[in-house]
Formats: sequence, structure tokens, C-alpha cells
Amino acid sequence: MNLERFKRLPRRSDDEWQGGLVRVLSWIDRGPDGKPYRPWAGMWVSRKSGFVHFKMEPEPGAHDWTLALDALVEFGLKQRLTGYRPAKLQVADKELGARLLEAIGDTDLG
Repeated sequence: MNLERFKRLPRRSDDEWQGGLVRVLSWIDRGPDGKPYRPWAGMWVSRKSGFVHFKMEPEPGAHDWTLALDALVEFGLKQRLTGYRPAKLQVADKELGARLLEAIGDTDLG
């Protein structure tokens, strides 16, 4: 992961990102047991631009808070979408928010 590069990105004071872990609405036809399943993803949206970035779990059941962190870092590093850190993060899950802030080491995002 490129967490150190993300930490060095400039902060955009007029943008907030909303996101976290979400269940994808689409079904995957063939899961590991041959049955359809709905995967999880780390997903973020910029409230200013409306751009969205998500990263699906690599395999069924392989999602935890780090999937949201990976998607967050990728979103910030994508120059054509953002290329910056937001002023604030908004998440529905307080535990996830605390873990993200600790991993990033930026309490101003909270």
C-alpha cells in the first residue's frame, strides 16, 4: 500500500469524503461454492466532485477495515480523480473511523 505517499498529498480544505465498507449491489455468478454471492468493497465518494472510487475484496469473505483503507489511499493517489487528501472523512461506523484515523496518523480528518 502507498500509505506514506498518501500522507504527503496536499489537503483540500473544501472537500469531504464519505465512505467505508459496503456490500456491492451486483451479484457474482459463481462463488467459491458455485453459488452466486454479493461481494464487499471499500468505497469512497468526494462530496465536492462526486467522483467515486471502490475496491472489491479479492475473494469472498476477505474484507475488513483495511479494505476501506486501501480504497481510501488509492482514491487519493489517483490524479485524474483527486490527487489530494480531503479535509474530513465521514464514515457511518465509529470503529472503522477510529482505525482509519489511527492508520493514517491524521486526527484532523476526523
